[in-house]
Amino acid sequence: MKKLILLTTLIIGTLLGCSDNPKTAVEKKASTLKKAAVLEPADFDSFFKKFKSDSVYQKEHINFPIKITVTEDERDSVTYIKKNKWHYVRLTNNKEDIYKKAQSNKNSVTIEYTVEDTGILMSFDFTYGSGKWRLTSATDSSD
Repeated sequence: MKKLILLTTLIIGTLLGCSDNPKTAVEKKASTLKKAAVLEPADFDSFFKKFKSDSVYQKEHINFPIKITVTEDERDSVTYIKKNKWHYVRLTNNKEDIYKKAQSNKNSVTIEYTVEDTGILMSFDFTYGSGKWRLTSATDSSD
């Protein structure tokens, strides 16, 4: 008799423990989606704001080795930088800084960065894929 009560209790406990509360599953999915939206903004402006202000985030959103082109005297010099050699590029928001965004399609954006009266001119190419924006190449056309 004790075995029958114990067996019945185990079966009922297992069945009750296996039932999934639909509200809890929905809440978990909403929480996961909310976290993903905070960590990986799909819109470029939100992404770029975080990219230029957070060194760790910046490094995580670069396709390494990254192609860097330096234009001098109408000649291009191309180098590739590996992840362990990358240094944080501080893109500030001073009033002399000018950002121009050129979006060729929904998955590709080029940012032209200039600093007024200094001759600094950089362009950064970003591509969206696999749920993330990533820096894919950069060109330095500074004087």
